[in-house]
Amino acid sequence: MLTTFLRHLLRQLDREDPGWQQKTVILLDNASYHNNPLMIARLKRMGLRVMFSAPYAWAGAVCELAFAALKLGELNPEYQPTGKK
Repeated sequence: MLTTFLRHLLRQLDREDPGWQQKTVILLDNASYHNNPLMIARLKRMGLRVMFSAPYAWAGAVCELAFAALKLGELNPEYQPTGKK
């Protein structure tokens, strides 16, 4: 799923700003599905510079605020499951 998202993102960035790679670093958390040998190899093949955040460093990633809102129901009024329980 992440690689599919990244492929679409890369195509969009290539269209909008052909030099984006030189000034962009992708921030990922240290979840096992982000930081495993297979994913690391895929990210390298895509030519992405990646930085992994420290454990439990959610405050440093602005997108985590949106995820929290989703999980708390502001964007999920029917309280659909958003992850493993």
